[in-house]
Amino acid sequence: MARMAAGLQISTATTGDDITALAHLRAAWITGEATSVEDDFTAHFHRWFEQERQHRVFWLARLDGRAVAMVNLSRFDRMPSPGREPSCWGYLGNMFVRPDAQKQGVGTALLAVALSWADEQGLVRVVLNPTEVSVPLYQSQGFRAENNLLVRTPPSD
Repeated sequence: MARMAAGLQISTATTGDDITALAHLRAAWITGEATSVEDDFTAHFHRWFEQERQHRVFWLARLDGRAVAMVNLSRFDRMPSPGREPSCWGYLGNMFVRPDAQKQGVGTALLAVALSWADEQGLVRVVLNPTEVSVPLYQSQGFRAENNLLVRTPPSD
């Protein structure tokens, strides 16, 4: 069991500084660089965030004030059906914990906050596409494999 990091704070990302921190985490995840982010990427990320915030919730984890992890959850409202109560489901994505903050309970705590929100919202299920290394974390929080997903990718030219 991972120990819980002292000084851990998790909150929804809403301010410009939060969005910039998410952009830096995304860049670190993709490029492997610790801090360097181009201004045009940050601006593009801010525009994307503004479009996505209508149906997605973003969380940011900070250790002693430093942004170290992120996750988001997209909410999908199901089309109404006669004789059925309205329902919705969620897609959990973009979970990332900086390597120097891993094995300290950050990912577990961040995931717990997102899943608690999903439960409070009455989501009937939360799905995700995990990396192989992340499967044990998700399984520890109640996720299980389901094999009824079909995927289509566009044909190559």
